[in-house]
Amino acid sequence: MFPVPKGVTLDALSDGLTPEACLDAGRCYPPEKIVEDAFNVYLKAAETVRRAGLSQQAAVRGCTIELLVLVVQQALELARRVDQQGKLRVVQATATESVQQGLRVSFGRALSLREQARRVLTSMSRNDAEHAEAVLRAANATDEGGSAAAAMFALAAIGRKVLKDAPPMTLQRARLLGLDEGYLDTLEALGYELKRGQEELAQLALAANMPNSQLYTEAGLTVHLMMHVIEAFAAAHEVDGSVPLLRPVHTQRMVRRMSRLPPPPPPSSLKPVARVEDLRAVDAKIDFHGGLGRSRR
Repeated sequence: MFPVPKGVTLDALSDGLTPEACLDAGRCYPPEKIVEDAFNVYLKAAETVRRAGLSQQAAVRGCTIELLVLVVQQALELARRVDQQGKLRVVQATATESVQQGLRVSFGRALSLREQARRVLTSMSRNDAEHAEAVLRAANATDEGGSAAAAMFALAAIGRKVLKDAPPMTLQRARLLGLDEGYLDTLEALGYELKRGQEELAQLALAANMPNSQLYTEAGLTVHLMMHVIEAFAAAHEVDGSVPLLRPVHTQRMVRRMSRLPPPPPPSSLKPVARVEDLRAVDAKIDFHGGLGRSRR
């Protein structure tokens, strides 16, 4: 509710931060953990700035209430993105479970039909070892890595070849055993069903594992802005010890140690002055020789 002057944005503070740098920082921690740290840090910072006495107000530089309002708005936008991502994950998980359930049912049917089709097709030419071997290879989908869908297609192809080129006796046997176009269509339909389910499952898995670069870039920007606030309060704490230090829980390793300049030489008025006792001690060690000079013992 605190008003921010019109036209004042975080661009002046984030200028020079490349998307690559933000992406690298955002990938270091889960976005929801970054949001949690940001809200905790900003809340304590805002309470301090809002209730600060004159000495604390004078000490806290580099972090105004206007800046805090802007970084909180940015963190809220990140929280909204994280929430959307979480809802999307739930939808993806539900869809994945649904596809997997369908695949389990289709796969179970395929196993039963595969064995049945193997026996029926082998019976078409009982004494033909080459035909029996071809049917076995098709049922095992040897050339397709054992795919159940490929087995359905291969068995249907052999069945169509039998119906097209077989002698009358074989065709009669096929009719008696129920080997017809309708049965072969069922095998092929189940093969397509399995293939579609596997492709859909692969797409869902790819989408679920695909990194959201935009989300991580936004999270990295939050990290950089939060570190700016933390460092401003650390510098203020050096000036006024009553200003609290801000300590994130999850991103503590990102906090940089305060850099310090080497101390300047003291002013000439503060240089050590020789004491009278020291001068007398030095004088006591000096002898005169004929008034022509001094020599140390």
